Amino acid sequence: MTIHITTGVKSNIVTALNVETKTGNDNKIFREHIDKTAENFKAYEFSGDGRYWCKENCRKVVEVGGKPYFKVWENWAGKSRGCMPWKIMNLEFRNNPEEYGKHYHKRSNVESTNMSKKMIHGDKVYSKLKSARENEEILRWINHNINVLNRAKYEWDINPLSED
Repeated sequence: MTIHITTGVKSNIVTALNVETKTGNDNKIFREHIDKTAENFKAYEFSGDGRYWCKENCRKVVEVGGKPYFKVWENWAGKSRGCMPWKIMNLEFRNNPEEYGKHYHKRSNVESTNMSKKMIHGDKVYSKLKSARENEEILRWINHNINVLNRAKYEWDINPLSED
């Protein structure tokens, strides 16, 4: 199974989720996650590993008011070819790697979110059918978010708004 999640840094809430039994389309899914996240949250930064290091992802992050921090490939030659956010991000990585690293390494939060979910539910899916496997995994992430929201309520005194 391939699972793509986008999480908040402070709360570890999963703001966007894709569960599939196939692979590929990572960058397309990432851009969809940016849109889904921006619907309900103000995201100041988006970070990702080298798989997400592309101009379209940088453009999308800036489009929703965020700043991109992706793992920059070592072979980058310093050219932007029409994408200023891409060039700014890469130059920041090259000129100030320590500061860039502080932002980029927030992506490690995704790994702790994955571990948190696995500690509660394990790392195996037991259903046989493809659709049941996907639903089982989605329900695990819903449970993760419920746990996170309970924590937010009691630790940070965050109360959800009700729409009447």
